[in-house]
Amino acid sequence: MRGSGIPTVSEQRAREEGRPGTGAEWTSIVVRTMLLNAAITGQQVRNGQRVDAPWPAIITQNDQARLRVIFDHPTRKTSGGNTPRWLLSGFATCGLCGKVLVVNGSVPSYRGKECAHVGRNAAKVDSLISDLVIGWLEKYADSDRLRPAPGPDVDVWALRGELRRLADRREKFRKAGVLGDMEPADVTVTLRDFDDEMLKVQDQIAAAHDGPDPLDGFRDGNARAAWEAAPVARRRQLVQLLFSSITIQPATARGGRSFDSAKIECEWQPQARGWPSSLTRQLWRPAAGR
Repeated sequence: MRGSGIPTVSEQRAREEGRPGTGAEWTSIVVRTMLLNAAITGQQVRNGQRVDAPWPAIITQNDQARLRVIFDHPTRKTSGGNTPRWLLSGFATCGLCGKVLVVNGSVPSYRGKECAHVGRNAAKVDSLISDLVIGWLEKYADSDRLRPAPGPDVDVWALRGELRRLADRREKFRKAGVLGDMEPADVTVTLRDFDDEMLKVQDQIAAAHDGPDPLDGFRDGNARAAWEAAPVARRRQLVQLLFSSITIQPATARGGRSFDSAKIECEWQPQARGWPSSLTRQLWRPAAGR
């Protein structure tokens, strides 16, 4: 990347290689996510901590730390201004004219950068999008959606089947130990053995996928907690990874001031599809007056 910005690098990769292994476009967000991912340094995230992984590093941890300093430097302008505080600023578009929306106003609202067709409360729009992303993560984060493709010599399905069998055997043993007359210490030792075997299979599954995971940090644990703990920049990356477009339609003139979630139209990226945009209404029902 010496002498080149992320957009230049992503455009070059797109010309030379087409799409990355995840199926997403080579965008600056995808490149940045890959470069700051634990996997590229030969590590993986387990229980919120980085640990050594069974695959070789592509770059060193020191190189990644230097990249992070460059990316996070306050003088670096990747969006033509300050780091956005809102999920969709510069990404969402006006449903009437198609121009980009930004956030401004005493009550922060999504408004046209070059038009005056839309004015939607930014906090409520971001809350809606957050719930939609969290719902997607809860359904798909532990699946192979957006994972890099596995190597040709690895049967990931067989490994996942083995992991499920170990989990079932562990649970049956735990119940038998509770109901039986086994010594608690013996039960604990055997359960630990099961855990060790399951970790080995999990490591094999992680090593089977060639390349960094763009959902690193969101695969394990509570999806909402992971989302809320992530900085806005990381949330914006995930939004643009999952959605090809988000269109905000002008509000319909009505007597009340309720927030109409149906006016926020989301189009999934091909690799993330599985839920229709209409699910927005099911995931987020604003309280009266919102």
